[in-house]
Amino acid sequence: MTELAAAASPRLAPPSPRNEAEDLSIVAGVVRVVFEEIRSVIAITAVVTLIVALIVFLRPRSYTASASFAPQGRKLPSNLSGLAAQFGVSVPGDEPSESPQFYADLIRTRAVLEELADSLYDVPSDPPSRMSLTRWYGQKERTPALQRDKAVTQLRKDVSASTSTQTGVVSLQVRSRSPVLSDEIAVRLLSIINAFNLERRRTQAAAERAFAESRVASIKGDLQAAEGRLQDFLQHNANCCEAPSLRFEEQRLSRDVSTQQQLYTTMLQSFEQAKIDEVRDTPVITIIEPPTIPVRPDSRRAALLLPLGVIAGVMLGAIVVIGMRWIGDARLPR
Repeated sequence: MTELAAAASPRLAPPSPRNEAEDLSIVAGVVRVVFEEIRSVIAITAVVTLIVALIVFLRPRSYTASASFAPQGRKLPSNLSGLAAQFGVSVPGDEPSESPQFYADLIRTRAVLEELADSLYDVPSDPPSRMSLTRWYGQKERTPALQRDKAVTQLRKDVSASTSTQTGVVSLQVRSRSPVLSDEIAVRLLSIINAFNLERRRTQAAAERAFAESRVASIKGDLQAAEGRLQDFLQHNANCCEAPSLRFEEQRLSRDVSTQQQLYTTMLQSFEQAKIDEVRDTPVITIIEPPTIPVRPDSRRAALLLPLGVIAGVMLGAIVVIGMRWIGDARLPR
């Protein structure tokens, strides 16, 4: 039975030596063709490397200005945090829109970039002039809309931002053809971010003030009503401490008054804070590293691009000579 099962089971055939020999012969043929046409390969490699070198060394130099800042988050009220802690609930100290990643994404939004493009800068022209990036980058465009879109597209390439999860610091980099222009764009960008954040807080504070104002009036009415009920009870029950039921009712009315007083005090504090935030004009971001005019141009990365050009040239040369040899062999009569 074992012999029959072994005879019936299929067996994998060993790899054919002929196939391996054919593969080796193909590889050897490719190598032989490349070495036979080594001059052509070298010529193509030299041309590709020369083209890469011209692109690297003839393109305009760029300058990058850097800056970093830390957003000032709005803390939750201490009484709310304390109440949550009593129930074992952890609440974040800042609003989600105050996270560093929010600012990094905000920097590259179209609204911010459009305002950045419409501002005036000292552009590198002859003679030196002051104009907007919309006009500077969109000189070849026909309509204002296309000019602005061209400027926004260019700024999206030249402006980048990164965040540090450990420190909460936002770092931004601005690249342009002029060191002065890079510095001015970075300064203006920080100003736009601060103004945007300040205006957003004012708008939110105005809504909070309106809500708090209505709640203060409502709670004040409830407090006066609770105080009136307690006053009426005390006036009609001078000996309330002698009867247990009257003493219980007096304590309940007193608790109502105390609760309304606490609510009124808390909401009144929120109302006053909202009024302060509504007219606040102090910066809401802390500048860690202010922008400075870069003194050195950006690296051309020639040490990386030139070897890549050589490798690409060798590969292209090998493909060309092998393709030419294959076409020549195909045309020969058989």
